[in-house]
Amino acid sequence: MKIRRGIVLSNLTDIGLERGLNEDYYGYFEPEDETLFARKGRLVIVADGMGGHQGGEVASQVAFEMVRDAYFESPEEDPRQALVDAFQSANGAIYDLARSNSALEGMGTTCSALLLKDDQAFLAHVGDSRIYLTREGKILQLTQDHSVVMDKVREGVLTEAEARHHAERNLINRAIGVAPTVEVDVSSLPIPTYEGDIFVLCSDGLSTLVAAEEIRDVVANQHPQDACKMLVELAKSRGGYDNITIQIVKLADELKKTKEYEITAERGGRRRKRLFKVLIAALILALILTAGLLYLRKLQRPRPATPGPSPPKQTQNTVTNSSSVVRGAVRNRRYAS
Repeated sequence: MKIRRGIVLSNLTDIGLERGLNEDYYGYFEPEDETLFARKGRLVIVADGMGGHQGGEVASQVAFEMVRDAYFESPEEDPRQALVDAFQSANGAIYDLARSNSALEGMGTTCSALLLKDDQAFLAHVGDSRIYLTREGKILQLTQDHSVVMDKVREGVLTEAEARHHAERNLINRAIGVAPTVEVDVSSLPIPTYEGDIFVLCSDGLSTLVAAEEIRDVVANQHPQDACKMLVELAKSRGGYDNITIQIVKLADELKKTKEYEITAERGGRRRKRLFKVLIAALILALILTAGLLYLRKLQRPRPATPGPSPPKQTQNTVTNSSSVVRGAVRNRRYAS
């Protein structure tokens, strides 16, 4: 599937250091049909499955596939309602599947979905996977964890730092597929998006071990592909006791331009200052040399015995042409900016 211009997408999943299975699942989808794309946008999802045997693997994959298919096939024009309906479809499918197969009994999954459409973002969310937005040096958690420890954080019983190490940190109190219906958190209003915005979707295998501010610093100063690798390795260096999954979506036109910009932002602070000083020195030297050459020419130029009249017509044309070039250059520079 070819990704249209407008975003840079990178993703990565890792089994971690203690789990025998990777029960996380992630996906991105945009329709090839231009009309459908214009009407529905593009969808980014992270799901973290749970359940004995291979139930978690099945649940997270089914969640992605059902949400994707139900959303893009829905005639519903309200993106928020279409997302809620899609989550309910996924919930019903996983619930019925678990009841029909004893090996899958008790399976369920988190699911966090980001929809990008018409310079707006819409969210739908169940569980403790997260969606962050990084903008202008700040990071905001857009989703609310449906977990035991985060309920205690909201009640003031625990701090977020304490919650990361709490014995009940993996207990969630809302999931897709564990009951006939599920309550879905959905953004009450669309979120306006701007070029340079960075969305991060991740499972709790990352967010439990890496603070939001650390995520912000990495994604703001690295190309998304490098940021994914660095954040996964950071989580593993701190224990990596769960599966780790991350998707990074940066709103930008092209990967190449974005990569060059990110590398500059990462490495270029001192380099830019040195380059600026070199350019200033070169400019001053050029001015000195030009002034010296003009002075020498003036000294060497023979004086005419009888100065003749200057050709005003030729001088006027030269001035007019020069002025036109300067005005054109200014117009182009202003237009390009």
